Amino acid sequence: MDENYVRRVIIISWQGDQKFIEDFFKECVTVMMESGGKLDAQESSVELLETCGEKAPAEIQMDFCIDSGHGWLKTTHATLRRLKIASEITRFSYRTGETVYLEEDVDAPALINAFLERGIKINFTRHHQNNSPIRDLPPYNNDV
Repeated sequence: MDENYVRRVIIISWQGDQKFIEDFFKECVTVMMESGGKLDAQESSVELLETCGEKAPAEIQMDFCIDSGHGWLKTTHATLRRLKIASEITRFSYRTGETVYLEEDVDAPALINAFLERGIKINFTRHHQNNSPIRDLPPYNNDV
């Protein structure tokens, strides 16, 4: 977790519901353990701000991974749950731990629309590989 993220959480926690803050920190620890100690501060701060009723950032940065045949938008399962679209994601997306790769035809647009409905613009960073290892990941499962 980076230092700026911790500062945002501390500032927001004074205004937020105490039970929510405790639950959020438990979720952060779980996500960090599953992802090898890394957590996407940008996405998580959006989730926390929206849940606490604060104004979310106007823009976020997301990774769009492509290979010669398909593309996937990288996000977290926590983001899908917070935006209430986790159960709508198809088995054509992939998930490993907390990281989710949303296929470009149906699932990625669902996430993009959820952000746009909240007034959040997404800037994409494209990553290209000839044969993406994403294809070898387990299919998305909302229950894991």
